[in-house]
Amino acid sequence: MTGEEREAVRQRYNLRNAIAPKEAEQARGWWEKTSEIRPARDRRFVFRTFSGLPRGVASDAITVGKCRPPRKEIFGVAAVWYSPDGRPGQIRSYESPASEACEAVALALASISLARDDEFPIGEAPDFLFGAARSDCLGVLDELEVCPSVCPEDRDETLAVGGRVTPPRIADRVEPRYPEASRLAGKQGVVTIEAIITADGCVAEVSVLQGVDPILDVEAARAVAQWKYQPARIGERAVRVYLTVSVTFRLT
Repeated sequence: MTGEEREAVRQRYNLRNAIAPKEAEQARGWWEKTSEIRPARDRRFVFRTFSGLPRGVASDAITVGKCRPPRKEIFGVAAVWYSPDGRPGQIRSYESPASEACEAVALALASISLARDDEFPIGEAPDFLFGAARSDCLGVLDELEVCPSVCPEDRDETLAVGGRVTPPRIADRVEPRYPEASRLAGKQGVVTIEAIITADGCVAEVSVLQGVDPILDVEAARAVAQWKYQPARIGERAVRVYLTVSVTFRLT
């Protein structure tokens, strides 16, 4: 390693050992793998899909990792706990129906997808949940292709629905899981999600615009990440668009 790399490793090691005992204990408790999320009240969760990976890395990782997810399901979810100064501290698997092989691939891809060094620190030190794409939409994980000097009209541009842009139509909707703990606690409401729908009808870059409760917000975002659409169009040409959707949790 270079001198700069050795210094970065040393600082990262010192940072992890400098976490207060109480915070470290909270982190260990949160990372225990359970069937329900139990986030601390003062933590903010952000769910986003992997994106910007070198083209082909995700599909190659799945193949090499012997991950065989069902076609319509996401192949794994990883979570990142950030240390008090806003830098990544730990990364762990988050509860999902994925196999151990697929979880390992999700962890690897989440590590690659972490924010670049020049984006640190993340001031509020949140916890992030990284949701992998459904297995027949792995292209949403890749960085966009580099355009030639003269790009076709609207090439890789993300458009707003309206005017000459006809909206995408849902083709395969996955219903969110309604955790029993949330039901018993009387949690309900509407979670507003923003996503990008690609020209292939896949869902990319999911984010929560307005949430109800951290547990329900994550379940809503994870469900939307598995939806499939008939793409938006300008005339006969499929295009990439922003879309806002709502997911309702209602006690019955």
